[in-house]
Amino acid sequence: MSPTFTPFIGEVSPELTLSMSAQAVGLAVNSGAGSETALARLQDAMPPGTRLISDTIRFIPGSVTVEDPRTVSFDITAEGRLLRPVDVRAIRTTVLGMDPDEAANLLEERYQLARRPDIMLGPDWLPYIVPTNLPVLPWRIRVNVDWDAASKLAMQP
Repeated sequence: MSPTFTPFIGEVSPELTLSMSAQAVGLAVNSGAGSETALARLQDAMPPGTRLISDTIRFIPGSVTVEDPRTVSFDITAEGRLLRPVDVRAIRTTVLGMDPDEAANLLEERYQLARRPDIMLGPDWLPYIVPTNLPVLPWRIRVNVDWDAASKLAMQP
């Protein structure tokens, strides 16, 4: 530091001014890169088939340690809610040959669903022979999962 006063010592003046320069060294941490790394590690640790709900992801900063003048380490925790996969094969085999209402009731009992399942029988192009039960062959049953509705349900308290 080098302070300089004006007016100089011994001079009379209605004002006194001090000029000083200081030199400082700082160390910055890129928290955005840390968050990206934490998210990547979280995704690597997720069980296969699960999905992370983006609105539930939180980054919690931890301790910062200066290891040497050029290196800093810091802890960051990433957390979020996961959606479990749905076993499509199990759903198909569970509802084989069932009445649509009975199948919907059974699915509602066994799975935490955002809403009652829509069960549609077809084919629509065959107007005179309309099936009344689900097929008895599992590959003739198509299961669609609405992940958006599932994520909204998972976010409810």
